Amino acid sequence: MIKYKYIILLFLLPAGLVAQSGNQSTIEGSITFVSSQNIYVKFDNTDGISVGDTLFINNGEKFSPAITVKHLSSKSVAGSPLTELKMAIGDKIVAIIYKDIITEEGSKTLPVVAEVPLIQPEIKNEKNLISKKSFSGRFSVNSYTNFSNISGWTSQRWRYRFTLNDLQVADPSLRLDTYITFAYKSGSWDLVQQNINNALRIYNFALTYTPNKDMDISVGRRINRTATNLGSYDGIDFHYQLGKQKIGVIVGSRPDWSDYSVNFDLFQFGAFISREDIVKDSRIVNTLGIFEQKNNWSTDRRFLYFQHNNNYFANVNMYFSSEVDLYRKVNGAGESSFNLTSLYFNVRYAPVKMFNISASYDSRKNIIYYESFQSYADSLLDSETRHGFRARINLRPVNKIIAGISYGYNYRGESIQPSTNYNIFLTYTQLPFVNGSVSANYTNLNTNYINGNIYGLSLIHDLISGLSNISIGYRHVLYKYTSTEFELEQHILSAGLYFNIIRYLSLSLSYEGIFESGRSNSLLFVSMNIRF
Repeated sequence: MIKYKYIILLFLLPAGLVAQSGNQSTIEGSITFVSSQNIYVKFDNTDGISVGDTLFINNGEKFSPAITVKHLSSKSVAGSPLTELKMAIGDKIVAIIYKDIITEEGSKTLPVVAEVPLIQPEIKNEKNLISKKSFSGRFSVNSYTNFSNISGWTSQRWRYRFTLNDLQVADPSLRLDTYITFAYKSGSWDLVQQNINNALRIYNFALTYTPNKDMDISVGRRINRTATNLGSYDGIDFHYQLGKQKIGVIVGSRPDWSDYSVNFDLFQFGAFISREDIVKDSRIVNTLGIFEQKNNWSTDRRFLYFQHNNNYFANVNMYFSSEVDLYRKVNGAGESSFNLTSLYFNVRYAPVKMFNISASYDSRKNIIYYESFQSYADSLLDSETRHGFRARINLRPVNKIIAGISYGYNYRGESIQPSTNYNIFLTYTQLPFVNGSVSANYTNLNTNYINGNIYGLSLIHDLISGLSNISIGYRHVLYKYTSTEFELEQHILSAGLYFNIIRYLSLSLSYEGIFESGRSNSLLFVSMNIRF
């Protein structure tokens, strides 16, 4: 059967697939942080890695797709997991680099996506260098088809994505970066005709001028990596490196809350200073900023922003961010204040590869998702587990086994009782006779209005190492509402197929079915990615 399987795949895939190894190399990084939305990986450098690339887990003999790159800096990436396989801090991650797309020098500008990263565990403060590489980019076409046994619920959605990184415009010191999506639902084209911003989302479209290694000026829509709490904005961004200090000024406006278009009535401006110190081979970075945001040109909010990151103690990384309101409007009346409105703290201790522990506290505001495909059960779990205190322990007792447990506690003043949750997972890699890995997990959620349990099991099978795999999974969700007798019980089946056809082209096909009593809902996802 194995022999026939490979023969079939060779007929399906172009012949160029088996001739790639001579033009590619690999670089290895390690996971430095795992959040509810992203997995962060640190490399010596990220030359040759682009947004949308796939990173792999090295299981000894084979590479299994693990992470899709969503955010990029010169030495680290952040991305979403491709599978339900639990990944822990310290795990080794591999990027496949093609020699003809490796940059000779320089750092990439962070492309912006629909979802701003929850945290920035590593704050970089590097001088901009003019890249000798022309540009890199990606174009993808995605189809989301939703099937339901309820009349009127069946639909299809198309999403096109286009990115460009470091495109030189007329002069090597002038670069263009873009991240644009166009998404619409079949049968609803009239909404696009009424307002193109119902489908068009521009998360990044900025020209950056770098006259020297110490200064750069950006114009357009972008996210400032030193002040990510602002999200995307339209305007002018000025940076100047003065010794260890980086000084920045931002003047512009926030996108319209309804359709993400340009809205000059939401004017904002501010400045920040960031300092990086190296002490005993450890990095300490502090950033302090002050920003004012207006609504219809009337002051709506003024706040301080502070961010700190250090790895001063051996095997320990600490990150802290906060916002303090200096002025705000309550029921239309402005008032001066000094209120702590946002706080996040995370500390991670990883003395050895086989063990690490982390703890965090999060009281930040909820995230606004402009694009999301979470089910009701998943979105509820995400909203109830992100805030409050959280602790996690990851273990690798033997080479092929990964286990972990996490616990979360959250108490909000308006709640009758605190919300608690915990998760346990166990993964066995390089499973004999399966040529893949299997993972089991359990999640418990208790709030003042719901008690929930989620059981999950997933399997990944390599078809061609590093180039193609198939995955299947099952989850059982049972939510009981404390104020009523209503129960939400779901059986969720998933399956996926991923393969690289040629160097710059990859395809994926995945299915998720949610089955409840008397109701079923299925999502078929097809994706084609072209890298250039």
